[in-house]
Amino acid sequence: MSKNSLPSIAVDAMGGDHGPKVVIPGALKAARELDLALKFVGRERLIWDELNRQDLTGLEVDVFHAPDVADMGD
Repeated sequence: MSKNSLPSIAVDAMGGDHGPKVVIPGALKAARELDLALKFVGRERLIWDELNRQDLTGLEVDVFHAPDVADMGD
């Protein structure tokens, strides 16, 4: 879905204590402020559930499914 040649970063959407509901809004804010494209990696359904709650206007966002998540005990 790349529209242009913005610098892009990959984001572990499943990271942190609260996963996508915290990681995604923060990454989107950074993308707007720093003019970045985002590549979210993690459980696709959970990522899209959160992305669908957000305003993605003008943002370059891709999602890459990764079914496995490392837990704190791993």
